[in-house]
Parts: sequence; structure tokens; C-alpha cells
Amino acid sequence: MVGASIAACYQNAVQQAAGIDDHADETFVDVGAQVDVSKNPERGGRRLSIMLHVKFYGGRFNELLDQRAIDEASGFGPLIKALEGECDFTIRKY
Repeated sequence: MVGASIAACYQNAVQQAAGIDDHADETFVDVGAQVDVSKNPERGGRRLSIMLHVKFYGGRFNELLDQRAIDEASGFGPLIKALEGECDFTIRKY
């Protein structure tokens, strides 16, 4: 459930950063999440590692726009902001 929540939050943030309107554009973003739990030797207990898989669909995107939207999206997602420093985040674009 953590992965699904973060993926949905990030998908919305990327679409906002890229200026995509869900109802009007033929372009869209697909985001999936892979969540791993590992031991945290520094603080004890466990630590989440979250990898977000981002895929842009549609004709108007290119490498520069994709990367700009990905870079800006982290500032829009309240869930991602809340977990900053508590989780290891990796973003992979396809």
C-alpha cells in the first residue's frame, strides 16, 4: 500500500510539473513503485528503499522535458516531502 500511495502521489506531481491535463491531453505518465525493506545499521530498525518507475506516453515529450518534469515533481508531492530523509528514493525513467 505504501508503494501504491507513493506512485499515485508522484504520478500526480509529474503530471502537474509537465502541465498534463488528465481529461484533455493525449499524453500521460505512468508511475509504478518498488518498495524494499532492509535493516538500518546506522539507526537500528528498518529502512524503506523506494524505486519509482516513470514512463511518459505521447508525442510531445522529449528527454529534456521528461527530466525537467521529474526534477520538479518531487517538490509537488506532499507524501514524498514527508518521507524525505526517512527513505531512500530512486527514480528510473523508461
